[in-house]
Amino acid sequence: RPEQAVWGFLKMGDKEAAKQFALKAVVDRPSSAGLQELLGEIAISENDDALGLEYYRRAAELEPNSHSIHFKLAKILVRVGMREEAIAHADAAAQLSPSPEYRALLQDLMSGR
Repeated sequence: RPEQAVWGFLKMGDKEAAKQFALKAVVDRPSSAGLQELLGEIAISENDDALGLEYYRRAAELEPNSHSIHFKLAKILVRVGMREEAIAHADAAAQLSPSPEYRALLQDLMSGR
């Protein structure tokens, strides 16, 4: 699977190879939430929040039942100041999985922190 190859490059510390492989793979598999998520991670690690947000939004659309994608998307949205959308994704994550980390983020957002 292409996602595993991308993770392999990332684990070896070769972010550029991971990015290039993922960009090529997503052309053939545009509906892969995993590739979208990985591209989002890479963009975020390169301090490109706007591009990372775009990839994570696509990943959430493609895999709406992924609590981890919703959680990561919520955290990015908080960072870029999109609180209302962040609340929606934090809530989705908490609904999909009872993780204390997800509930804590949602509570913080709801209380205005």
